Amino acid sequence: VTSLGDPFAMTVFTDIQRVAFIVACLSAGIANAYLIGGVVSLLERMNERKSEFYRAMDILNEFLKERDLSSGRVYLSDGKEIAGSELCERLRTYYIFKHSQGST
Repeated sequence: VTSLGDPFAMTVFTDIQRVAFIVACLSAGIANAYLIGGVVSLLERMNERKSEFYRAMDILNEFLKERDLSSGRVYLSDGKEIAGSELCERLRTYYIFKHSQGST
């Protein structure tokens, strides 16, 4: 309704003008609701993706804590030896990278 201005400021003379004005007001209201609904839906999806990422990070941190991987040394599949804390950092960095690429 705000796109049409103040509805009381307009002087309507005939029934056709009244019908046209009512249709215009309803159309503007529907278009406004559609746009607001689209924005809310977009924000909801973004929030859902963010929550999913934080859930995945919590699971990863819980796994790392249960296995006590942050202390000691860890051997990678290629035979290299690295600190456990470095492995934890690499895994977290990988999760953040995958999230920034659009997948979880």
